[in-house]
Amino acid sequence: MMAKPWFWPAAIVAILVLGVGANVVLLVVANSDPSFAVEEDYYQKGLDWDQKRAQDARNEALGWHIDLAAVAAVGDATPALELTVALRDPDRAAVDDAAVTIEAFPLARSATVDRAAFRGVGDGLYRASLPFRRPGLWEFRIRVERGDDVFTWSEQRDVEGPWPRS
Repeated sequence: MMAKPWFWPAAIVAILVLGVGANVVLLVVANSDPSFAVEEDYYQKGLDWDQKRAQDARNEALGWHIDLAAVAAVGDATPALELTVALRDPDRAAVDDAAVTIEAFPLARSATVDRAAFRGVGDGLYRASLPFRRPGLWEFRIRVERGDDVFTWSEQRDVEGPWPRS
């Protein structure tokens, strides 16, 4: 008994359609995974490595110190990450009148980066609030500008949730 003349062309088309369909599914899954992220402007950051090293030298020359407190709290039924920065010079004197900004994200969901500007409350203290997405290891990147001085700082730290662990 002979196969129908349309069987082999249909089989080849079916295999091609399955291959394209599998690739579309993989593309959708890869692009919708919140735990996977590529560093923003990573190529430009690589090209700007010399500027990064120069900024590290400026940070060292300024000698400023940042103490960050990150506390997760439930306010208005929405979890928030309350941040307080104490900015000090090398003599531990308060550094006021600075523009302080932050980028923060949980490493487990690094595709979602939150940004905020701190408000000065005096005595070298600055406060800001961000949405609290999940407990765990977070990365905080702070930029301080005062006049011509620019200071950058980053740290990874474990942040507990505002609810008890089960």
